[in-house]
Amino acid sequence: MFLSRLINTRMIPSRCQSCMTILLGLLPAALFWSPEYNIAILKEKHICPDVIPIKDCPGERVELAWDNAIVDFGVSMDANDILYSPSKSRWPIQKGALYVLIFIDPDVPTRENPSEREYLHWLVENISGDNCHHGETLFDYIGPIPEHMRGTHRMVFLVYQQPGTSGTDFVRYEEEEWPFERREKLRVKFSSNNFAKKYNLTGPIAANFFMAHWTQKTAQNLSKSTTSTTEDPREFDMQIYG
Repeated sequence: MFLSRLINTRMIPSRCQSCMTILLGLLPAALFWSPEYNIAILKEKHICPDVIPIKDCPGERVELAWDNAIVDFGVSMDANDILYSPSKSRWPIQKGALYVLIFIDPDVPTRENPSEREYLHWLVENISGDNCHHGETLFDYIGPIPEHMRGTHRMVFLVYQQPGTSGTDFVRYEEEEWPFERREKLRVKFSSNNFAKKYNLTGPIAANFFMAHWTQKTAQNLSKSTTSTTEDPREFDMQIYG
């Protein structure tokens, strides 16, 4: 995203843009992943402060990968690749610490009128290390939802660190004991910040996001199923872009 902005700027003559593409491609990706750059993008997209308080805006990234997609600060993505939870994850870890991974949409029903902010798509707690599958799922992963089809949505991933570093400091989340129906109601108007305060979580220590645009065609296709893991993903057609 950063490279394309730089290459497409009018400050660079068109005859030089191909050369710039090659030269920039040779630079280490870490140059564009500095904490300062990450924080600047989170503020530019108003994820800080809409989701994360300015004082807590993280400089580190949570990296998430599906079989055919990677989340990368507003990168374009294909919905067929994110219908299910990611296969791999990575974020900076402290030895012996446990973590919480949260996936939310703060722009429900629209970014201009987010009266149901945040919608909780996924929450995994007591994660050992940086593997999202080495934890306990408190809220199952939910992919695209047809009702959320108006305008562009910021889809945000957050990682928090739980108290303690012994490797066995598991937190008991009271929502685990709630009936399924009561727990599911928490998805609407969920607050990552309040959840973190409730359980004395640190962070977010890392974040990432992509931008989703919901079309009428998307709604028609997704109305077949929103959470089923038995549908053939190739039946879905959704436009997601940065």
